[in-house]
Amino acid sequence: MTLLCATNTWLTIIFNSLSVITAALITAFMSYRINQINERKELKKQLDEILNIAIEYPYLESESFTQTWLENKDSQKDKYLRYDTYCIRVFNFHLESIGFHKSDDMFYQDLITMPAETPDIKKGVWRLISKMNAAYAKRAEQARILAQLIADSPYRTLACGDMNDTPASYTYRQISKTMNDGFCERAFGLGTSYNGAYPSFRIDYIFFSDGLYCENFTTIRTNYSDHFPIYSDLKINKL
Repeated sequence: MTLLCATNTWLTIIFNSLSVITAALITAFMSYRINQINERKELKKQLDEILNIAIEYPYLESESFTQTWLENKDSQKDKYLRYDTYCIRVFNFHLESIGFHKSDDMFYQDLITMPAETPDIKKGVWRLISKMNAAYAKRAEQARILAQLIADSPYRTLACGDMNDTPASYTYRQISKTMNDGFCERAFGLGTSYNGAYPSFRIDYIFFSDGLYCENFTTIRTNYSDHFPIYSDLKINKL
């Protein structure tokens, strides 16, 4: 009888422990899902706001508009002083991608398990390498052009987008040598932003010049595309 009671007691303890663990796991999962849903709603709201600005004020991106503004402005008037003080020039970029086709993707996926003696394996590898080399060269030139445009900006500058290159690249160094990297300022780790079939790296960036202060940096883990969205809050520091 004593042994039976002891067994029942242990079974009760185990059952209660499993119940507590299960409830905790369910609660954690539900909290995670709710946070994901809220993040998506907030991201959609922010993207809608940006889109509304572009739709309502399309001329703000017109070179003729900005050039006319600069030529006609009176630097003694208060509204133009505020413009010079708080204006931010924004560059949104997408540098050259490698341009792999579906056939390249399939070859890459099969390459790991493909026997070395497979016919045309060298041809397939060289095809991938050739595309990568061509993309590296194009990105290098694009990065030099972007770096010069940033250097010519008389205002605080924000440059963000898909660089298609890692922090170890020449492309990255061309931009980061005069700009601050939001991830480096407020995050840590690998910061993976690519969500595709190939090895994952950080290839999306938010750069900002002096005169701007980065409060935070977040990579949003959601499957909207083959890139994870990145988000940052920045404030203006008066120069």
